[in-house]
Amino acid sequence: MIDYFQYNNGKGIIPEGSIRISASQMSKFFDSTSQWYRTTLLNIQEEIANRTPIELGNCVHAAAAMYFHKLPTDHQAIHNYISSIVSPDVDKALILEQYPPMVEALKSQFLNSTRITESETFLWQEILPGIGVGGSADAFDSHLGVVYDFKSTSSKTPPTSFSRAYWFQLMTYAWLYQKLGKPVNYIE
Repeated sequence: MIDYFQYNNGKGIIPEGSIRISASQMSKFFDSTSQWYRTTLLNIQEEIANRTPIELGNCVHAAAAMYFHKLPTDHQAIHNYISSIVSPDVDKALILEQYPPMVEALKSQFLNSTRITESETFLWQEILPGIGVGGSADAFDSHLGVVYDFKSTSSKTPPTSFSRAYWFQLMTYAWLYQKLGKPVNYIE
């Protein structure tokens, strides 16, 4: 049974003892190098003031992965996951309220009409001995060469652009796919 709530961290792909520059942290690597150094190399964990958006995103990503595997959205599994969250900083009621319309919008406005050939693929490339870049890419269409990354939002209107951090993340995935010999034409 697949654990749809467990992030694919590259275990078994990244060589033991290697340092991974995460695709999602690439912007921090360039823009806040000392902060990246403290969290990644010194293992000094930052306090995240509000984990609710992170956990909401986990639920939406889990539903998307279920869809990719041609399974119905397992709302009971999602509810069980939400119930298992122990952090007092997480607003479980908000997640329970927001994840269903987000999942339905993702399915009806994107997944139902988009060809995806890979989902939640962990990509890794060593750039120096013992140092590499990698991460788990949300979706890829090898026919059109499109890398997709799903983002949840609290906004009632869709964003018209994405942040520098998301741009770095998608460009990193595009580079990683190209290193695997898979041409990339677009990022979304």
